Amino acid sequence: MAGLSTVLQMAMKAAPKAAPKAMPRTVQQARPTEIIEDSSETIIDEGLSSISPKLVKQEYSGQGTTRSQHPALFTDKNFDISPNTTNIDIGGGKFDKGTSYLKKNKKVENLVYDKYNRSAAHNKDILDKINEKPADSATVANVLNVIKEPGVRREVIENSKNLTKKDGKAYFSVFEGDKTGLGQITKYDSVTGKPRDWQNNKRLEEYIPEIEEVFGKGRVEKKGKIIIASKELTPPLKNPKGSVVRRGSNKYPVGKVIGGQVYFHKNYISKMPKEVIDIYKKTINKLPKDHSFNTLMYTPASKGKPASLRFDEAPDFDIAREPIPGRVITITEKGSISPPKDVNQIWHHKWAWVDDDYKGFDVKENYDWSREWFTNKGVKASGSPVKWQEALKEVQLKKRGGMVARNPYPEARGIY
Repeated sequence: MAGLSTVLQMAMKAAPKAAPKAMPRTVQQARPTEIIEDSSETIIDEGLSSISPKLVKQEYSGQGTTRSQHPALFTDKNFDISPNTTNIDIGGGKFDKGTSYLKKNKKVENLVYDKYNRSAAHNKDILDKINEKPADSATVANVLNVIKEPGVRREVIENSKNLTKKDGKAYFSVFEGDKTGLGQITKYDSVTGKPRDWQNNKRLEEYIPEIEEVFGKGRVEKKGKIIIASKELTPPLKNPKGSVVRRGSNKYPVGKVIGGQVYFHKNYISKMPKEVIDIYKKTINKLPKDHSFNTLMYTPASKGKPASLRFDEAPDFDIAREPIPGRVITITEKGSISPPKDVNQIWHHKWAWVDDDYKGFDVKENYDWSREWFTNKGVKASGSPVKWQEALKEVQLKKRGGMVARNPYPEARGIY
């Protein structure tokens, strides 16, 4: 790591101010934005985007908006944070009610970063931890709505992205005020009498374009009273019954994991754990020369049975919405080879077999299809092409632009 982040330098300059005094609320006209040039190096973690070197000065601190309670975001049903993870709570205020709540109810370590309500030393400690290991998630609860300047809001949004890991998520909530979109001062400094706190009075969805500018379109979604932004193009999906489909696992960086087995495209063998790569090297030369394959299924050793690798032809993997394994050959780590077998059941969620960089098909389009039938409609998956067609018809799901298309490989009896 080289140097402190720009956000840390800003934290060093911040100092708590006196308690606010309530005054009549006055609609304020926006003043010209002040730009501060900052050429400092900004490296949070290798491979992560750096914060913009141009920092906009925040006119109103929002100190008076902090509350001694955990934010409603933490109890929202769409706040699907996982246990035993770390969350960075940006603008989390001076109280620790939220931290205690997440520890007790979610088993999550919550790290509060707040340049106005926490000391410079505290904020530095938090960023030091994040520099060592990025957070799994970020929360920005009722923060964007008290920041007048779009440039400062962008910096907050960038922090939520930069301070989280590669596949992290950021969760946003706002207080909408009177929902007029007319910003106004809400509190004045009790000592100086100068304006201190601000409210944008914007609806939640009005912040989506600003968040999309940082995370990208297709990665930002409004769910109920919160906005979820994903660094990954294809975050985990959950159906109405609570079942989850995700790419990879703690052990496997890519692939669809079912039980102890993992299914993945051959392009990603180098990303697999050492034991998978080792068995691949042992078995690849034992394949018949006329057997071409696109995907693999790894089964680890269990109950006295050796580990094995199945080489699947997957002839329509790139063009079928639900492809088939086709001809498959399994080879164990001991060298035994099974006779070729034709498998004509269909696969689902093929986006999980690959990473977002795969070029063979539109990964996002296939992911959106999974979200449509699995998450939104709650359709039960079936390996039978006939039963699958029937299940889709029951919920009136169609291929975009018409009915489910016919299979270009009729002998394979799969659908796509």
